[in-house]
Amino acid sequence: MTATVEYEVVQQLGPVEIRRYPSITLVTVDAASDNRAFAILFDYISGNNEPNQQIATTAPVISGQGSFSFILPSSYDIHTAPRPWDLNV
Repeated sequence: MTATVEYEVVQQLGPVEIRRYPSITLVTVDAASDNRAFAILFDYISGNNEPNQQIATTAPVISGQGSFSFILPSSYDIHTAPRPWDLNV
């Protein structure tokens, strides 16, 4: 099961929601395509990190302006997230 990040709807504009999220920790890849970036991030959460640890997926996934990001579970922050082996992460 994929965990989701809790959020507050600040405003509704037709079918669009303006949301407020709490502080989150992202792992991000800048790549030529979302497919390539997704593959690199999927490898990272599948254990291509120090200490070869699998990381649960969290929704939503963020894509835009040449980058692709996964939100790490709330148990991680910038200091405790596994270090990626791939320097593109």
